[in-house]
Amino acid sequence: MFSLFAATGSSWTLSGLSMRAPDPEIIRDLIVEWTKHRDAAAELLVSQLDLHSPRDILKLENRGHHNLPGTGWQYRTHGIGVDVTRTNGHGGIDFDFSTDDGELFAPPDWWRLQIFAKRSVHDKSVDSDKYMAIIEHADDHRELIEKLITETIGR
Repeated sequence: MFSLFAATGSSWTLSGLSMRAPDPEIIRDLIVEWTKHRDAAAELLVSQLDLHSPRDILKLENRGHHNLPGTGWQYRTHGIGVDVTRTNGHGGIDFDFSTDDGELFAPPDWWRLQIFAKRSVHDKSVDSDKYMAIIEHADDHRELIEKLITETIGR
């Protein structure tokens, strides 16, 4: 059977190009950073909009796309989540609220981590080389990323 991919240790090759699996510690670091940014974004929403809980952003009167005046930030609600970004288009985070009793936030999806890594690089808050494998090939490393999300966050 013919395959375009050939496994070599922890990397894959395609037509002579090497694609190394991301270092698990880098993924864990990204998960921790994502969590810190999520918490900061939730606190920004609560303080700027005088919400009782971050989840109140999902109430009808708060839904939609709005600027947070004087902060340089904006938000857009969607389904059970919110996307908080800088008004200049750099940086930001997208997260969902949990549907499980007793949990406020849902863990990130693998693709949300990829978006967060891209936004962080675009915002120049991290070195692009560190997250390049996640940014360019997250779908190829989905199982590893999902496993590390479960290990790191515990759900």
